[in-house]
Amino acid sequence: MNNAIVKSPLIHKPLIDFQNWFYVFIEKRINRFVVQVDFGDGKSRQVATNNPGRLLELMVPGRKAVCISNPHGKTPGKLIAIQDDFGWAFIDTYFQMRAFEMAVQKKYIPWLEGYSLLKRNPRLGESVLDYWFRDSGGETVLLELKSAVYRQGRFATYPDCPSTRGQRHIKELTKYAKNGGKGLILFIASLAEVDAFRPAEDGDPEVGRLLRLAVDTSPLEIRALSLLYNPESGLKMGNHDLPVIIQ
Repeated sequence: MNNAIVKSPLIHKPLIDFQNWFYVFIEKRINRFVVQVDFGDGKSRQVATNNPGRLLELMVPGRKAVCISNPHGKTPGKLIAIQDDFGWAFIDTYFQMRAFEMAVQKKYIPWLEGYSLLKRNPRLGESVLDYWFRDSGGETVLLELKSAVYRQGRFATYPDCPSTRGQRHIKELTKYAKNGGKGLILFIASLAEVDAFRPAEDGDPEVGRLLRLAVDTSPLEIRALSLLYNPESGLKMGNHDLPVIIQ
């Protein structure tokens, strides 16, 4: 875990270039998976989202956002990013995962160099995690991604609401690491102009407590990286080793 906030020049390497994207304007969130937007013609339409967070600071009426076409879905578009005061918040968790996988393949994350993907969605206890890797030394690693798009100033934070699922993942990975396994939680901060990651105490204080407990009592690794999005240039690698502030 990297606790020091050190700014250094970064080369923003490309990851995903989106086609068939278009601007919309937020009207309101209908439910966990549907957002009502204006396509710019004054008519309300519904688009899909896959981010389970509340996103209250982003789902503001009139806020500019980006959709991609959704030809095989139930809605005409899929919401992937919303503009905030600093740039763009990239909220789509599917493409966050695809960007991470591409970054590993392209060796954009030096501290994961030599890692090879063994399996997606491995089980651990009562949980289904994101990845099972083999590291450069041949040891297997269970890795869980978490989307950190709740902005608190210059910090990317997680979660923005109570998350029993997130709590369970931390508990089970901590236990796994204590018993000799190698585990890693990686927070994806897909926000512009953030200097570090920290847990959101106002979102779920139990998540913060469990992360601190994991750091204090186990070898579980806690990391963060940032992704940068712009509609014209797509999704790029930001800081591959974003500082993590847990204590």
